[in-house]
Amino acid sequence: MSRANNFVDEVQSASRQLWDSINKLTQLQREWTFRDYTNTLEADITLTEYPPVADLAAMVNTTVPELNSVMAAGHGTNLTKVL
Repeated sequence: MSRANNFVDEVQSASRQLWDSINKLTQLQREWTFRDYTNTLEADITLTEYPPVADLAAMVNTTVPELNSVMAAGHGTNLTKVL
């Protein structure tokens, strides 16, 4: 396979991963809200190491909406054209 074909495949694969990741993060944001994880998550964590809950909250409550805003500003159209 030529490098050009590999390039197309890699762009499509990375685009699919980005699409799937944004959709998964959006789903997790909804779960955060509906399960009131702002107030309940830390008490239920049994992992010995994990990111601070404030960092998780920033990701799902700040970064995810911004990613969705970027997608809504036309980048989602660009992304889906190459899936």
